[in-house]
Parts: sequence; C-alpha cells; structure tokens
Amino acid sequence: MVSRFFEEIRYAKIEREVEDVYNKGIELYFTKGTNLQIEHPHACDGCLEKVLFLKLLIEYKYDEELQNDVSRAKVLVQVLYYLKRFEENGEKLPNVIMVGDINEVFVIHSNSLIDYLDENVDWSIAPSNAHEKISLFFCMPKSLYFFTLYILCISL
Repeated sequence: MVSRFFEEIRYAKIEREVEDVYNKGIELYFTKGTNLQIEHPHACDGCLEKVLFLKLLIEYKYDEELQNDVSRAKVLVQVLYYLKRFEENGEKLPNVIMVGDINEVFVIHSNSLIDYLDENVDWSIAPSNAHEKISLFFCMPKSLYFFTLYILCISL
C-alpha cells in the first residue's frame, strides 16, 4: 500500500504542488489540534515554531537533484540567506532546516550553517538569487553537506 504522501507527491507538476503535499504532512504531525501554522517570514517557503525546542525553516524545490553536491549547495546558500534575514531582524534563528523536492528530502541542524552568517558577502541579494550572484557556495566545505546529512529518496 502506497502512503498518501507518495500518492500525492508523484502528481506534483510545479514547486507549489510539492509544497502543498509536504505541508499537509507537516501540519498533520506538528500542528494538528493546535493553533500553530506554517508561516512565511522573510518570504521563505515556510517556517514553523513549535514550543521551545523546534523552529523549522522549510525550503521547497520542484526537482533539484538534491543528491548532487552543487545543487544541494545552491539550495543551502538560499537557506543561508533566509537565516541572515532572521538574524538581521533580531529574531530567533531556526534550528532545523528541511529541504524537499519531488524526489528527495533532507533535514539538517542549522548549526552547520551558522558560521557562514559572518561571511563578508552582499546580504542584500534576494535569497532565491544568491547562488547566482556570489561564489560562497563554491567555498562551502564538503563537510557541510555531508556531515550528518541524510537524504531520503522518494521512491515512486
């Protein structure tokens, strides 16, 4: 028997549909029966803060080949720029990052990215364009995207 998630995600044709499927699952496990909801501060794809221990930053893609080092680094630069927006506004930083697309999903602790917030780069660039404007992601050590990084491949 195929789960409802797998059944729905395989029909996604655009990023917004991927987002909708993931959000249903997140809401089922994290917000059901509460007044919590996924919010979109700083125009990110999603952020969910649950009690004291979890602040989840979510980034969705349609089909990004997240098993590829360069593709994964490109998305992590975008996430880094969102983290910088939280920092610049004096907000509590998300402590968990989830990146998902139609085929893969990975979750990392934000500690892997925090040191990059001190880099001398143009932080005014839109997060979605940051990987095109700066070379920061070429400088990210392999340890960043292999250290405790597990990618779940969605088999359809």
